[in-house]
Order: sequence, then C-alpha cells, then structure tokens
Amino acid sequence: MKKKLQVFISSTYSDLIEERQAAVEAILNAGHIPAGMELFKASNETQLETVKRWIDESDIYILIVGGRYGSIEPISQKSYTQLEYEYAVEKGMPFFSVVMNSTTFDKKVKRHGISVTEQENPTKLRNFKEIVTTRMCKFFDDNKDIKIAIIESINELEKKHKFTGWISGRELHDIEGLIRENKELKLRIEEYNTNAMNTVSFIPQKEDNLNLINYIDKFLNEKKRLGRSKITLNGYKIQLKLYSDYMQDKDIQDINSEDIKNFMVFREDNYSIRSTNSLESLRAILRVFFEWLVDEKVIDSNPVSKIKSYKVFDANVERLNNEEFNVIRKACKTTRQRALIEFLLSTGCKLDELKMIRKNHIDWNNKTVKIPGTGRRNRVGLLTDKASEYLKNYVDSRGDGLEVLFITERKPYRCLSNRGIQRDISLIIQQSGLEKKITTKTFRHTFARDMLSRGVPINIVQSLLGHTDFSSTSETYSKLTEDNIFQLLQK
Repeated sequence: MKKKLQVFISSTYSDLIEERQAAVEAILNAGHIPAGMELFKASNETQLETVKRWIDESDIYILIVGGRYGSIEPISQKSYTQLEYEYAVEKGMPFFSVVMNSTTFDKKVKRHGISVTEQENPTKLRNFKEIVTTRMCKFFDDNKDIKIAIIESINELEKKHKFTGWISGRELHDIEGLIRENKELKLRIEEYNTNAMNTVSFIPQKEDNLNLINYIDKFLNEKKRLGRSKITLNGYKIQLKLYSDYMQDKDIQDINSEDIKNFMVFREDNYSIRSTNSLESLRAILRVFFEWLVDEKVIDSNPVSKIKSYKVFDANVERLNNEEFNVIRKACKTTRQRALIEFLLSTGCKLDELKMIRKNHIDWNNKTVKIPGTGRRNRVGLLTDKASEYLKNYVDSRGDGLEVLFITERKPYRCLSNRGIQRDISLIIQQSGLEKKITTKTFRHTFARDMLSRGVPINIVQSLLGHTDFSSTSETYSKLTEDNIFQLLQK
C-alpha cells in the first residue's frame, strides 16, 4: 500500500515565503502531505499547543533557517520556531534542516532590505543556528537547492524509519476482518503475559540515578563550577546530548567499547563528518565524560580507553609567511579589515576571545591589551606599532557609542559576531587571490612562530597564547603583566 507522509514545515514566515513555497512544492511532488502554521485554523488552543499537536500527527519535521529568529514565546523567551524544533527533537521525531548560506543571505538583504534580518535578537538567532548546524542539515543557495534537499532527505529517512503515514481508504480491503484478527491477537498476548507472570520471578527496575542524561547534567554542572568556558560547555552539551539520544535508555553500567565504536560510526555516516580532527574531538569529549564517571565510582572502567585515537593533521600548514601576509595587508579594503588582521597577528587572539574585548581594555600609551580568556583567566597582549596605528584609526573613525572593539558596518551597530569575523577574513583572502584556507587560527599559529623565531622562550609564548596547561614547572612559568611584557619580549 502506498503511504503518504505528513511533513511539518517550520520556519519564520514573512522573510521565507518563497522558500516555504518551494518546500511545499517539493513535498507535494514527492507525493506527500505538507503541514505548517499557515494551514492552521483559528481555535481556542494556544499557538504552541496547536503546533505541538500538528507535529505529533506528522511523520517528518523540516526546519528552514534564514536571517530571522521569529516571534518570541512570552514564558520561555525563545522563538516559536526554536520551540517547535526543540519539541520535534525531544520527542525523537525524524527531522532535518535546510539553512540559508551567507552569500544567499547577503543577496536577499540587498533585494529586500533589513526586513529579512534579525534586529532584536541576533545573539539568540546565532546560538540557535549553532545548535541546528550540529545536527542533520544541508545548506542552500536557492529554492532549487531546497527542493533537492527535501526530496533527498525524505528518501533517506524512508529507508531508515518505518513511518505510519496516511493510506487511502480505497487501498484497504476487509478492514473489519483485520480488526477482528487484531482483537484476537491482543487477547492471546494478554493470556500469555498472565501465564508468564505466574512462572517467572519479578525483576526490579533499574534505579533512575543510573540514567545517562542525569549524569550528563551532573558532569556539566561540575565542569561549570570548575570554570570551563561557555564554548567548551556548549560543545560538551551538544555532543553528549547526541550520544544520549543515540543510546536511548541504556544504563551507563551496560555501555561498553562496542557501543562507543558504533556511535562514532553513526556520527560519521549520518552527520557527514569527514574530518578526523572532528572525530578525535568527539572521542576526547566522550573520554573526559567517562573518565569523570570512573572518578565518581559510577563505573569501573572507561570504555573509551579502548578506542584508538584518530590521526589529527598537524596544524603547521596553517601559517603565513611574510610575503603572504603582505599580500593580505594590501587586499584590505576597509579600516576594519586592516585593523582586524593586524590585531590578530599582533596578539594571537582566539576567535571567541576577540568579541569579548572592549575599547577600554586597550592601553594606547603602552600599546598593550587585556584579553579576557574564554575561561576565567585574563592575559596581557602586545600591540605592534602597525596594530596600534590601524586599530586607533578604526576606533576613531566610528560614530557609535559601543564599547566592543569590532562592530558591524551596518546599522543598528552591534558586536561583530564570530561568523562576521570569519566572513570578513574570507572576503580579505578572496580579494588577495591567495589559494589557501586561512582562519583566525592561521594568524594565531603565525604569531606563535614569529615569537619563537625572535627567541622568546616557549613558556612565555604559551602564556601569551593563553595556555596554562603545559609541561614547564610552576617555577619556570612567567606571569605576563603590563610592567614586564616589554622586558620579556625584548630579551
């Protein structure tokens, strides 16, 4: 019998009308039934109650993400779109997402203006996108990509899941006979269960405190108290939540190395992870979590210890020589671009640290900058003459009242996001003509190499980079301050 699947389409509305229509057309062409908020009738139910009921009745959930976060639900202060997504994921519903890429978004802004951008909750949108893109998703350039992604994804999900779906009444034969047979089978099952209970001893249920998700929460809380950064904690949370979903209700004490191996294969196959660096990061997170369980005496041994580490490619290739950096300098078209690359090369700053730096963190007289660490540690960085010059020109040229160091170029001005920084660097590299993948990490490695080539001791370089976990003893560790940084670097 031919089944029609009900596919729930979730997205913000006014900015994605064309994209939603493309999704509806793709679902109809595939012979299935689209469902979404625009199809709902007025009722006494709240919007969220109505959405949840429709999601419950659907077979597949699709999320389309553009440049808007959406209307805010008053209690949770999250958008209805995010709540829909979280509900579908929480109930274990087969789902996938299609996300508009940055180039397409920029073109859409040029056509429609800021009405398609998020003005009120850009941080919430950015955090939501980060969650979505860690799970099953595809990026689209145009509406044709949306249709292809939907058709391909539905076909893939049909191979993995046994959907209930919808069947035409014309295809059902002798339904009364099936109902009678079903009742007879239920009676026989009840009779069998009754007899079984009389012949076997009662097996007690396992205690709730051995549930995997409970220990994940305890693990995250402890790491938070120990001062782990929000970025690190979010990484732990996302990966361990995926692992918990995969293991379902399996007891922690029953998890073995084979389960870990199967999960790694599952992540590699279903989330298109092709980088061994990413797989090794995932393995490391699992190793830390299970090592914590051993320390807490929840389990006897760490099942991840038997999993061989993945080969991690040496980051030495991610460095710039002087000629390449000069080409990049000449490729900068704006004062912000030039200030950005000079600052990165001068300080070796991490991407996540960059957005936390404020203008009052800079001592223009001594040419130093206080860099807030992603944990609870701050450090002092040195500004070269060029970095100080171009950074001062950039700050003085701004007409905003914001304290953050780097801001967006368009109003309303706000802190330049991680994605905005990466996009600016990519644009500079494209303008330079260099055929090389360059990120903030590239500048960080270049900074470290330059410091070492100038004869700066390695423990000082590690301190400048914000490292505190290195092999040198505490006696050889030199704390950098504004008073001694020049002396240390001039040796």
